[in-house]
Amino acid sequence: MGRALDTMRYTADSLGMTHEVEHWTQELGLKLEETPYGRLSHWDLPGEVIRSEVPLPTHDSWKEISYYQGTQSPETFEQLKLHSDEFLKRQGFERVGGKYRILKHTEDRVVRILPWRLRADLACPSAGAATGPGLVRFLDAA
Repeated sequence: MGRALDTMRYTADSLGMTHEVEHWTQELGLKLEETPYGRLSHWDLPGEVIRSEVPLPTHDSWKEISYYQGTQSPETFEQLKLHSDEFLKRQGFERVGGKYRILKHTEDRVVRILPWRLRADLACPSAGAATGPGLVRFLDAA
């Protein structure tokens, strides 16, 4: 995350803002070793492979896909969901089922720093779902 932090520091200093780094947003190293397509990241398993299982996987049963058995994917997903929910709650959003309820209005900016680009988003549920080298929350200087 070194280059991302260097970019963040330069940007924060230029804007006169403080920052918080969310380390749980680092890239996931989950790999499936044996698939019809060779070694793949868990999220790259083709749809035709996933849909070849009977019964078809659902939002609740995807963890039962044969390729994910014996992997860290289900546990990693639950941890990512937990950290995302905690982060979003601090931003004023609360998970209710599969949606987020707005708890409070905020003008804070959430920025995801990637080594090859800078992407700024207003605080919103999609920003909390970001994965990559790091999610940074800039706070306006008082």
